[in-house]
Amino acid sequence: MTTDRLLLRAFEAGDGRYVAEFVGDREVAKTIDGIPHPYPDGAAVSWISSHAVDAEAGNGYVWAVTRRRDGSLVGAIALHLHPIHRRGDIGYWIGRPYWNQEFASEAAQRVVAFAFQSLALHRVQAFCLPSNAGSARVLERVGFRRERLLRDYVLKWGEFQDRAVYGLLHDAWLEHNTGPTPENNAD
Repeated sequence: MTTDRLLLRAFEAGDGRYVAEFVGDREVAKTIDGIPHPYPDGAAVSWISSHAVDAEAGNGYVWAVTRRRDGSLVGAIALHLHPIHRRGDIGYWIGRPYWNQEFASEAAQRVVAFAFQSLALHRVQAFCLPSNAGSARVLERVGFRRERLLRDYVLKWGEFQDRAVYGLLHDAWLEHNTGPTPENNAD
């Protein structure tokens, strides 16, 4: 999948060293559930090898976020599926050298469009640290709304942490991307 600046593609074995470098950065790892620090040797290769199995099983997709102009890996974005509920969970990370360049927003917009248009999902949701203002901005730019706070939801590095829940319904996404129409703007 492409955007103006990005190519979202399957991860390749050669991406492992960049994955390990990016998520091995404590500032990146602290924002991602399930990522240990320090990041273990070989973990990136194992993670990459799990993607095809998950996609074939219908559990979801993981894409490498790369720049179209030079192919540089800048991060990852995933959509984990709950088909029975027509719902998906989106998650992403961007390597610290690429922060504040709106790559996450651009990738998230494309993946959400895929979720609603190609997969016919009804809801896409995301969880983030309440203190992660950058991630909250990404979600809000795409049209998500903060719905609630889950207190002590995750045990991360020996401490319980809260998670903010953001949700986006198909109709709200349509309105966010097309603007109000007479049908959805009636008082």
